[in-house]
Amino acid sequence: MIKIKLLIVYLLVVQYDSLLGQYAVNIPNLKEIRLNKLKETYTGKPVRFLENNSISVTGVLRDVTKNDIIILDGDVTKSYDHDNISTIYVDPRRSELAIVFALGAVGAIGGYAMVLIGHPNPDTNMKGVVPSLCGAAATIWGYRSFYKTIQVDISGQVLGSK
Repeated sequence: MIKIKLLIVYLLVVQYDSLLGQYAVNIPNLKEIRLNKLKETYTGKPVRFLENNSISVTGVLRDVTKNDIIILDGDVTKSYDHDNISTIYVDPRRSELAIVFALGAVGAIGGYAMVLIGHPNPDTNMKGVVPSLCGAAATIWGYRSFYKTIQVDISGQVLGSK
């Protein structure tokens, strides 16, 4: 019994030590790689981030240079130094919302087909309730799956080991 208790304590200490053993490592080239990927992937899309004064900035990403992120805010082009920016958020667009509603429609059609195939003589209530529930479930699933804000980490920080 004592050996089992000692083994549990030993495993807890090893687990705790492995969690504390991780630390952040700054890799200079990693930030450059992430900025290039941000430029390639999200140019022309609406983005938002927190500036160094904790001021929220929103606009359309125009360009990412070595020192700045260039944002189109209305008709004005503004540049922000990306040294103090660690995360950029890309909000979902209308095309993602169209995917959500299309999935809801497919779910409703599938529910209606399921009622017609699965039941020999469905009544009117069943023809209305089952497709509605299937459409609502597919819409909720699509909303949670496709209509999400994308978080892009542009810091040079990664978790490393000792």
